[in-house]
Amino acid sequence: MSIKENMDYVKSELSTQEKFIESLVRVEGVYKKNKKIIYTIIAVVVVIFISYKISGYINEQNLIKSNLAYDRLLKNPDDKESLSILKSTNNNLYEVYRLSNAISLGDSKELSALSTSSVEFVKDIASYEVAISAQDSSAIKKYSLKESALLRDLAIFKDVVEMIKAKDYKNAKLKIGSISKDTPLSKSVDAIKHFLITK
Repeated sequence: MSIKENMDYVKSELSTQEKFIESLVRVEGVYKKNKKIIYTIIAVVVVIFISYKISGYINEQNLIKSNLAYDRLLKNPDDKESLSILKSTNNNLYEVYRLSNAISLGDSKELSALSTSSVEFVKDIASYEVAISAQDSSAIKKYSLKESALLRDLAIFKDVVEMIKAKDYKNAKLKIGSISKDTPLSKSVDAIKHFLITK
């Protein structure tokens, strides 16, 4: 290496180091100028992270409490404390408990109240149970017309049975065809269809 090449090499190295030091000075200037904003952003991120962890922990504890309360209620339905815990920690499970209790006791007043529940599937099943327990054929028919109804096929089947009892075979034949093919009621549906062939 010649002296000129060595000098050029040293100059380029010094230039690189100067640029590095210059960029550090700029970063330090930006940092000093925006120190409060940077600390605020870091503090907000830390608070969000801690809040998320605390929220997850509280939700997990509520889930455990509600499951224990539900187990105690299944053993002792008169346990008011467990009912209160269930209501305050897990509204969905509370509504399910109310529904199962109302169905097992045949409590039409409670079922009517649950037919306006905020939990959609509880509301759906309660509406069906109210229509069936009242033996209200128009309510059963109305329920069976809802495409999203969970017990739609069962409601249609019940409506068909009522039509057969009333000897309205023509409408029963039409209605039985609207029950889906993959329903658990398929054997009973096939039996009704065979019966209706001769009617």
